[in-house]
This record gives sequence, C-alpha cells and structure tokens, in this order.
Amino acid sequence: YRRIFLVDEQMGLQFVQASVSQLTQNLDSVRPMEAEAVLFLFKETGEIVKDVTRHLQKKGPLACAFEELVGCEKLVKAEHWAVQLALLEMYVRFGRVFSLHAELYARYGQRVVEAFVGPQGVHSKDARVVVR
Repeated sequence: YRRIFLVDEQMGLQFVQASVSQLTQNLDSVRPMEAEAVLFLFKETGEIVKDVTRHLQKKGPLACAFEELVGCEKLVKAEHWAVQLALLEMYVRFGRVFSLHAELYARYGQRVVEAFVGPQGVHSKDARVVVR
C-alpha cells in the first residue's frame, strides 16, 4: 500500500476514505479483523502523509474519514479488543484534529474521552487493552 500511495497519493487517500465509508456503513456485516484492518490502513496512511497537521487543517480526506469513524457510535463502542486498540491508537494519532476544529470536539470529544476511560479503554475486560 505504501508504494501505491507514494506513486499516487490522491488515489491512496480515496481508497482509505472509501474503505472507511464501507466499514461504517456496513458495520453489522464486518468481522472484527476486517474492521481492525481498515483502522490499521487508516493509521498507516496518516503516517505516510507528509504534513498531517496541514491536511487536518484543510479538512482533507483523512480528516473526513476520521470524523466518519468517530461518528460511528457502534464502531466506537465495539467490544473486540483488537478494534478497541486500533481505535485508541487512531484517537492518539489524529486527536489534534479536535484542537484544529473545535466543532468536532464539541460533537465527538465526549465519545472519545469515554472510549479511553470507559469499558473500551482502561476499564476494558481485556488486559491487552487495559495495559495500552
């Protein structure tokens, strides 16, 4: 994926955005490992993009996809440990979008904070999530 992205960044961003949309719209029919794969791809894309802050400021495809992921309450409250870990990593990596766009924090901030301190975070039943 990294090679494809480096050849055609726009196509890579569109692919990630389409993958996120498909995940959030069809979450009931998606297995946890598939959700984790999309979240991993999203996180990796954020690491490949040269200037993530500028991208987030302009509300580019990564910012829109992040908003779509955080807006999917069923995904945010997923019980599977691997999905929980992937979401926590995503919140850390892209959390600065909330400081750049205060309206997003007003809409989704509580949901993200609850994910860290609630049953999907430090109070998770799975030790693999708690220790992270």
